Amino acid sequence: NYNVRNNQYVVAGSLANLAVLQLVLDNMAINGCSDKLSIEQMVKQVQVTSETPVRGMATIPLTGINVPFHSRLLLEGVALFRDVLQAKVGMVEPETLEQRYIPNLTGIPFEVSQEYFKLVYDATKSSVIKEALNNWNNALLDVPAERSRLATILLVELLSYQLASPVQWIKTQDYLFNIAGVQRMVEIGPSPVLCGMAAKTLEAVLKSKRAELLHIERDHDAIYYVQPESKILDNSNAAVTVAATPGTEPQPEASAKPESKPANSEPSQPPPQPQVGSEANAPIADQPVPVLDAILAIIAFKAKKPLGDISIQQSIKSLVAGKSTFQNELLGDLQKEFGNKIPDKAEEMSLKELASAVGSSGGSLGKCTQPFVARMFNSKMPGGFSLAQTRSTLQTSYGLGPLRQDALFLVALTMEPVSRLTSEAEASAWLSTVAQTYAARVGISYVVSLDSTGGAGRKGAVPAISSAEMQKIRQQEVAHIQQQIQVLARYAGIDLLDGTRSAGREKAVSAELQSELDQAKIELGDEFMTGVLPQFDARKARHFDSYWNWARQDAYEWIQQAIAMCSLDTIRDKHLDLCNATRVQRLKNCANAELLELLSGTAKVLRTSNNSMLEPVVQLVDTLHKACQQALENTPVYCELSAPMQPKTRISAKGDVSYTEIARKNEPTYAAFIERIQLAMLSDQVPPIHMSKQTSSGQWMYNREFTSVYFDGLSDIARQGVSYVGKTALVTGCGRGSIGAEIVRGLLMGGAKVLATTSSYSRKTTLFFEDMYRE
Repeated sequence: NYNVRNNQYVVAGSLANLAVLQLVLDNMAINGCSDKLSIEQMVKQVQVTSETPVRGMATIPLTGINVPFHSRLLLEGVALFRDVLQAKVGMVEPETLEQRYIPNLTGIPFEVSQEYFKLVYDATKSSVIKEALNNWNNALLDVPAERSRLATILLVELLSYQLASPVQWIKTQDYLFNIAGVQRMVEIGPSPVLCGMAAKTLEAVLKSKRAELLHIERDHDAIYYVQPESKILDNSNAAVTVAATPGTEPQPEASAKPESKPANSEPSQPPPQPQVGSEANAPIADQPVPVLDAILAIIAFKAKKPLGDISIQQSIKSLVAGKSTFQNELLGDLQKEFGNKIPDKAEEMSLKELASAVGSSGGSLGKCTQPFVARMFNSKMPGGFSLAQTRSTLQTSYGLGPLRQDALFLVALTMEPVSRLTSEAEASAWLSTVAQTYAARVGISYVVSLDSTGGAGRKGAVPAISSAEMQKIRQQEVAHIQQQIQVLARYAGIDLLDGTRSAGREKAVSAELQSELDQAKIELGDEFMTGVLPQFDARKARHFDSYWNWARQDAYEWIQQAIAMCSLDTIRDKHLDLCNATRVQRLKNCANAELLELLSGTAKVLRTSNNSMLEPVVQLVDTLHKACQQALENTPVYCELSAPMQPKTRISAKGDVSYTEIARKNEPTYAAFIERIQLAMLSDQVPPIHMSKQTSSGQWMYNREFTSVYFDGLSDIARQGVSYVGKTALVTGCGRGSIGAEIVRGLLMGGAKVLATTSSYSRKTTLFFEDMYRE
């Protein structure tokens, strides 16, 4: 990119070539500029020892940028970008662009002419532009539709190749200030980058030219001609402006925007004291929260360090000292605060570079810092000293607007009290310290009001009412009103102190509870207290209790599957599979009179068909009917009926290892597996799975008694089953594929009422739990 003549250029390329460029420019800076032949000789002789980008005497690596924007390395993307633009850009009216739009690719105002098309073709070699030139006819330029078509083609090609072409900002500035004679330039964008380049150009290159350079956010008031508010006497404001008396010269107003010190600088002298006078009483201009201040505050707050200990030249990576978890936590907070403005590899950039990359933000507290401030006031300030009250104090007593208040709160985060302040006096003193610290950092003096005698001796000053006197008058009015209320209450027989006494009791209880909460927070930490906050939302609860309906549906589907298999004449070979134990047990657990009626009715219908091929299906229905009828007399049970598995590891000739699980031989059921282990125990063998008990010496030894109890329990589960009817279980961590999910299935199978929680709420999650209940 061509940014500022003889001052700033941006290049892209391979790391090796960029390293050569840095070394050659360093050589030229030391030995002076040489002719082309000498430069070529230097290029041949230079020795590159490292391709890692480093800062040179005339080069600065742009960290965090991994795409070679505006270079021919992106030419492959031009065609795709053109397709996107052609789909989005409609027909263009040439009048809206001509002499108004200066493309980055040319640096010359847009126009529909053959000469301009040739200029664009020379810069891009675009086949689309070449085709337009081959078919050029000046006579058609008088036809509006043809001019519009050509303007659309030209705009799309300019934007497409802009992706892979240098930005001609030097030429653009030459036109703006030399030819067009622009005297006021307004930049619309996230940060005043172009204003900075234009300022360098006007200062170093176009010294005879003058222009006002404004940015849409930085210079909002100047752009929109917003006048400062009139200085009027306002009883609601503690600051009172002193006006000049007739016949005296008015004093010059203080600058509305004092120069700010660097965000990480320490005051070299004591904080400026509030001044008295017309200049001191000039209102403090409200300014957005600088991005760098927000970044420093977040890092200092999370690291529990003073702001002065955080250098803007450090990176997040160097600040965390290898603690990757803390680094990820900081990056997460910054992304929450600034959204997608946080660049890739932000942890490797200096904080100053990171703030520049983010650009501008909303100018106020974001989604990260706002909860931090609210939590600080809730946990560390005394009752009644609220955030809203503090904002009112900062407005009336210090003259700070809403945005400056937010900036002060960022400083306050880094000065958070260790424990809850016990009184409003302590909180006010803390706020005063924070306010003075903030004033020292940004270089401002607070507005203070004159007392009743402070202005009496000042020559040329008119009498002014001080805020202290106004406050005294208000207090007298309130006292008079309270006396009248008390008289009326005594007459009506109303006890005005009843609510006060009740409030006192509640305050004592509240203080005791707050003390307990503070102790818990000190012991467990803020992260734990935040993590255990309730997340349950009753509106997202889903209740599954239609087991009776799912059982009837399952039975009907099973019968239909059997009938379909009969048509394939394979039912006789698969009858036992159709009567698998797990499916039968599920129907037995859900058995009721309606299910028995469905099965008996289905059997009657099948028998009247006189179809011999359906005889296996009739037998299946009769088996299910008999099993469910017997189950009516018993409670649902959880019975482990799955096949036991064993590991199998295979190593190929090449050394590849594969692991699978296969069914155990000669042990088709868990009951058979457990029986084998119990038989081994009878012969005094130590089974492969057993229980151990720690001896007095600390060794773990096989314990036959414990092992016997354990396997007796497993035997009951595998043979008779275990009932959980009347039990209620709360299960967390039961997502898809988890052990918790299998526990939920077992509890439901045994008739328990299960409360299952999930961290995600979606249609997919709901269907997962619905299928689990149905099965």
